[in-house]
Amino acid sequence: MDKRLGGVLAIAGLTASLFAGMGAADAAPRGEREHGRDAFADAASYGVPTAGTTGASPARVGGTAPMELRGENGAVREAVTDAGGTVIGEIDGVIHATVPQSQAGALEAHPDVESAGPLPRLRIAEQSEGVTLTGANTWLTAGTDGTGIDVAIVDLGFAGWEDKLGTELPASVATSFGSCAASEDTDHGTAVAEIVHDMAPGASLHLICVDDTFDLYPNSIAINYLAANDVEVANASIGTFTESRGDGSSTIDRVINQSRRDGTLWVVASGNAGDAHVRIPKGAPIQRRDVVDQPGFYIDTVDANVGTTFDPFIKFRVPAGGVVQIEARWDAFPVTHTDFDLLAFATAAVSDGGFVNGSFNDQLNEASVPPVEGFAFQNDTGAARDFYLVVDAFNPVTVPIDLFLIGAYNVEYLTSAGTVSDPGNGPGALTVGASCAASGAIEPFSGRGPTTDGRVKPDLVGPDGTSSSIYGPANGCLSGFLGTSAATPHVAGAAALVLDAQPGLGPTDVQGILEQRATPAGAAGKDSTWGWGRLALGAANAPTAPTGSLFTGLSPSARLLDTRTANNPLGGGSTRPIQIAGTNGVPADATAVVLSVVAIKPTAAGYLTAFPAGAARPVASSLNFAKGQVISNSVTVGLGPSGGIGLFNYAGTTNVVVDIAGWYGPTATTGLQTVDPIRAVDTRPGKSTRITVPGGDIGGTEVLTARLAGNPAIPEVPASAVAVVLNAAVTAPTITGHLTVWPDGVAKPLASNLNFDKGATVANLVVAKTGTNGQVKVATNGGKAHVILDIVGYYDAAAPGRFVALPTVNRVYDTRTGTGSARRPAIPNQIANVELTELYGIPGDAMAAVLNVTAINPESGGHLRVWGQGPLPTASTLNFTTGAIIGNAALVGVGPSAVLGDGWFGIYVASPGPIDLVADASGYFVGGP
Repeated sequence: MDKRLGGVLAIAGLTASLFAGMGAADAAPRGEREHGRDAFADAASYGVPTAGTTGASPARVGGTAPMELRGENGAVREAVTDAGGTVIGEIDGVIHATVPQSQAGALEAHPDVESAGPLPRLRIAEQSEGVTLTGANTWLTAGTDGTGIDVAIVDLGFAGWEDKLGTELPASVATSFGSCAASEDTDHGTAVAEIVHDMAPGASLHLICVDDTFDLYPNSIAINYLAANDVEVANASIGTFTESRGDGSSTIDRVINQSRRDGTLWVVASGNAGDAHVRIPKGAPIQRRDVVDQPGFYIDTVDANVGTTFDPFIKFRVPAGGVVQIEARWDAFPVTHTDFDLLAFATAAVSDGGFVNGSFNDQLNEASVPPVEGFAFQNDTGAARDFYLVVDAFNPVTVPIDLFLIGAYNVEYLTSAGTVSDPGNGPGALTVGASCAASGAIEPFSGRGPTTDGRVKPDLVGPDGTSSSIYGPANGCLSGFLGTSAATPHVAGAAALVLDAQPGLGPTDVQGILEQRATPAGAAGKDSTWGWGRLALGAANAPTAPTGSLFTGLSPSARLLDTRTANNPLGGGSTRPIQIAGTNGVPADATAVVLSVVAIKPTAAGYLTAFPAGAARPVASSLNFAKGQVISNSVTVGLGPSGGIGLFNYAGTTNVVVDIAGWYGPTATTGLQTVDPIRAVDTRPGKSTRITVPGGDIGGTEVLTARLAGNPAIPEVPASAVAVVLNAAVTAPTITGHLTVWPDGVAKPLASNLNFDKGATVANLVVAKTGTNGQVKVATNGGKAHVILDIVGYYDAAAPGRFVALPTVNRVYDTRTGTGSARRPAIPNQIANVELTELYGIPGDAMAAVLNVTAINPESGGHLRVWGQGPLPTASTLNFTTGAIIGNAALVGVGPSAVLGDGWFGIYVASPGPIDLVADASGYFVGGP
């Protein structure tokens, strides 16, 4: 019988022995080991909800207000005294006094007081250096100080806050302390609020105390308070590593997503684990170690030094008197029977006498246990010293294990990637890392991405190491207020200034403005260390949300690239620059383009990614292909500053053809109007369509002519429409070939809109210019095929939609990784609801979004229907066969929906077998200025 550590009970202290009093007879079999609940574990931190507390209704909190008053001296003094105030003195006929905040309005209206107002406040030496460093001082000088904007500081405590009223904080603040005591042991929240007030002294502050993760669950006091008080900005310099797998899927993340959709911009710290994290990879070896001074006992240790000499010990240092909090999570959320335990030792040996503390949650035998462990201890030896962490395995390492050693330094086998805490991992958070105010360098502890599901975090970096009345003056990066906790309120205060200058902006618009104005640092574009760069407010003005660009279609479409012509195919892992603006009738100021991209007989399966030139390549695909395939897709992509794009090939070598169907820009002429999908043409016999096409399938020299604009059978599309957006499909083609759609009245162009294999059913999004009498023509290059045309929108001079290209293509849904709270695989014959607006860079007032949806390795054939408004459509967006990897562009309207959530889109899987799905967003449409 295997003998393991049994009957364990976690005890604090370096001198206490966990194993004391245990002999071989006390050991339990591996499957029967009793786990002791760690004495240091906060139940709420490990997924076990605790009862919340209720408090009094939030109320404005007083204190005294410094005022200056003018009038007849004696009468004014008497009025101040009658109001319960105190006269401080008189200078040049102006009386300075402090009065109860509740009496300030009455004094201003007193008949003996000629004028009254707040006493001008001098900035004290502890003002954060970040005010000048970020350019906020320029905005304050210009009179933009956050007045009228409500900012909440959501924190663990606000000790000493009342003493700061009228100096480091406004003369009055609002509080919600129902979830914990007002002071709650820490002045951390007070220091955070001080920075917000430095950055935006006119903003109204709300101090919201929270105790644990449960206090940020749905309908909690804190969340309800934000909604009830119309708070525009919430600062959360707090976080946890054990609420989710690190992919933004926790309950808190989902609550923040909705809170943001309701109008609150959450500015969240990325966490301080950048230099305190170890990731043990999937498949790490396990080696049995006997307990040195307990014969018959052993633990199965996990290798922390994978790839070299086996080492189960992770060495780390704790300062004298320091407390280290050690937490582990592994990728098996929400609950698991995969079991790992944590043990800390004072020496690099598995020894009874050297044991310090540990965590022993029983995932193996208990039901509904999350995959987390955690404990803490204090170094009370009187000197800084090294300790050693060991992971004890009850099963193979089938998933990665993340270890966080908060409060430790010199951590061995350090992994800085993947160290953003929740809720900073969520798409609804504006996540902030920290750079030293004095040097500008990234702080080594600043939490870094990517998230577990592959998204780039943080979003911005703010300054830390700034002066604070709580933590003292700055001294390089050695003192003052250090950490992402200090960086975050600089961004929250900056958001308040932007909203003061432009009150109508939504959370995503504010975030976008701050990101666009950031000072770039690190690699081009957004990266997982700096995000978009250092916070920099720039010129004091009234920044506006993007108004978007109108569209102009090209007739016929123009060929931008054909690698076959110069026998110069695109190699695997390489990026081909393509200049577009200023060529082929596209003006130099064009902002985005609609392309048809074709891969021709690649030597390996892979994908192409189109992205703005000069930006970082996103984790997204524009066109997926199999080896030897000829396949196309519609791609809408923004242009870089040079007016070009980059086209990346993931693997193998492939020839590529790129045609342009139209462009967006300030001199374009038509807007977009979306419609619920309309089945306009279907050449298959017996199908219900708006237009009856004689003759059935087409092929060879046959040309199908269809009136899609101004047709009485399709009243949704007016005669003035100059182009229609189609989801075009072919089914049952007799040969491998391509389909072309072009305006009536012009010659058939060389370009293809859809490529297909013999016998396949393939769809593609097509922007087709209309010609004579609103008609388009459709033809193949040979053989026979049935054609289906679904109208999903049109372009017209009177239509409102203007396109805004995202600065990078954003992955919004992925069942393989969990992005968008997706779970693998997608469920057959059901709708997957995906959050979209106010997340991933798409604002709440967007009317439509451009997506690329990909089906990956379906177990059976079928199709997808993708839509945003209206009922579930009958028209398909994407058809697939067993084992295929195939994508298609989709234009989805977003907004109020009776079927989906407001601002969501849906994917219906019409297939009997499971399937993985991916959706990427490249831009959105707004309703115009």
